[in-house]
Amino acid sequence: MSVSAATRLVLVAAVVLATQSSTVHAGDDSGGIVYAKRGSLWLRSDDGKGDSVELAALPAGKGPVTSIQVGKKLVNAVVEADGSWYWIPLKSKRKPRKLGCTGSAQLSPNGRCIICAGKPGQALLYILGPKLREMSLPFGDGPFGFAGSDRLAVVRKTGVWTTNPTGKKRRRLSPHTPSKGILIAPNGKRAVGGYDADSPGLFAFRLDGKAVRRKLLSEGTARAWSQDSKWLLIEQEKAACVVRGVGGQYKCWNKYRAGALSGDGSKIYLLKTEADRTNIYLAPTAGARAAGARIILKSTHQAAAWTPHRPKPAKAKEDSQPATKKPAAKSPGKRNKPAAKSKGKKPKKK
Repeated sequence: MSVSAATRLVLVAAVVLATQSSTVHAGDDSGGIVYAKRGSLWLRSDDGKGDSVELAALPAGKGPVTSIQVGKKLVNAVVEADGSWYWIPLKSKRKPRKLGCTGSAQLSPNGRCIICAGKPGQALLYILGPKLREMSLPFGDGPFGFAGSDRLAVVRKTGVWTTNPTGKKRRRLSPHTPSKGILIAPNGKRAVGGYDADSPGLFAFRLDGKAVRRKLLSEGTARAWSQDSKWLLIEQEKAACVVRGVGGQYKCWNKYRAGALSGDGSKIYLLKTEADRTNIYLAPTAGARAAGARIILKSTHQAAAWTPHRPKPAKAKEDSQPATKKPAAKSPGKRNKPAAKSKGKKPKKK
């Protein structure tokens, strides 16, 4: 596959997103939670109520899923299982496809591309569609990712650069050089990166080519941005946190792992392993302190993802946790009706 053809495909995917995503309203935070259980990916209302819809089968014979990413239109999913990464089409009956990733994979905001580490000094770009297309990119060993739906970003010694798949048409987005990964907001305007040199920790900065960085937390790994590009989901060694992307506001839930964050950051989904089973908890993020979490899903795999889509009741297929139904009221017993009177003549007495 030629580089120019791949470039066109990336740009076409962005145009498709801009056309299709117009039905997703800003500020509408109702959606669904995607989770793995019993060999499949499932979708349930993000409040944990109602029935679940089976989306697709997981890779056969693999261990627990430890990462789930889904695109905004819920067409593709990327999962990690047993240290390997898989592309799972959600709108067709095709089986999961193993990717050649040697490191963490990242799904583009429009859900049409995947980027991950390949051989030393190279990145792999996958363009998703009826046929899976693979490109090898000369990105070196620095962190990389997506800068919006139609641009790639790579960290060089001179800063963060946006580039096309050839690596030639570049523009500097930031003078900062995070060494422990970079995660760019869906709108492409801000990024968070990890540092371990002179000032270790997580720092956020605008991608305007000049802005200074701002420290968010002393330690942790950025797992996801909210879809409105305002909040970050952070996982620490023994806690899950939500942090304002511009800094200044954060709260953490101790003894939980980071699962997912709702579209506007108002809800956090937490993972906790109890008695060798992983359960998913839900907590609101509003308020000065971390609110209590309630369990919404039991015995799942070790990952979750939020989507603006809810299950359609007409097509719902229940998993092992159907909605609680009230017992049906007992119907009153049948009453003996009086025998109908005969219109014939009365029998004569003997």
